[in-house]
Amino acid sequence: MGFVGMGSMGAPMVERMVAAGHSVRVYARREESRSAAKAMGATPVASAVEAAEFADVMTVCVYTTEQVRELCLGPGGVIAAMKPGSVLLIHTTCPPDTITELVSAAGERGVSVVDAPLDGRPKDVAEGDARVLMGADAESRSRIAPVVGSYAGSIIHVGEVGAGQRTKTLNVLLTAAQVGLIADAARLAAQLGLDPAAALHAINQTGVTSRHLQSALTFDEDPTAHAAMVQPFVTKDIRNYGDSFEGLDLGLLGLVVRAYTADDADGDHREPEAHTERTGAFA
Repeated sequence: MGFVGMGSMGAPMVERMVAAGHSVRVYARREESRSAAKAMGATPVASAVEAAEFADVMTVCVYTTEQVRELCLGPGGVIAAMKPGSVLLIHTTCPPDTITELVSAAGERGVSVVDAPLDGRPKDVAEGDARVLMGADAESRSRIAPVVGSYAGSIIHVGEVGAGQRTKTLNVLLTAAQVGLIADAARLAAQLGLDPAAALHAINQTGVTSRHLQSALTFDEDPTAHAAMVQPFVTKDIRNYGDSFEGLDLGLLGLVVRAYTADDADGDHREPEAHTERTGAFA
């Protein structure tokens, strides 16, 4: 295996892949990340190309589309270094057009692409319970299943390559809508003279219960804290989609896009401090 992206999601992936018996070569720019990879039993290497050139599966779990493009495309990118018959596994949430571009470049090398955006938190990865929305052909799915299965509890096949990112678009918009509405409901409960946590605990026993509501009620015992934690990530993803929404009938989801892309939207496009992947730097 080759791996780039030793961030808060990527590090536990590497740990679980090694524990499952996979040989993993990791490229990381920071000494701290290289030391962590070595301590896990992976092999730190000097470049992304070195991680990719002998890999049967090259996994990319960086933070932004710009990082994916910088890493994968061009004469010095990992695709150019990958051997025919290998698989490029993209866990980064990025626009579907980016996947199309990767497929085109990879096809010239005889390399397959699997788009497999993640759903979950670092804790889910560490426990082997992350969710993966996978777009891939049957042969590629079969080849990467032992790898992804080491850290994902649910591998959800949603169609051919590219369908994973398109499905993740819906996931991101619905997540942003729900966490935002839950935080607003908590604030409104306080204005109504209610205890926000108690009111939402009651509502969670009705027909509007949800996984996000449950998370909000168990995160720091503050229903608004969960939204504050999630918001930078969904803001990044929605802004990262760029022009992908253009020409689509978004309905009410258009309100979500506008709310998270407005210049004065809460949260910004900078990476949260808890995540160690920086734009243009692969840990």
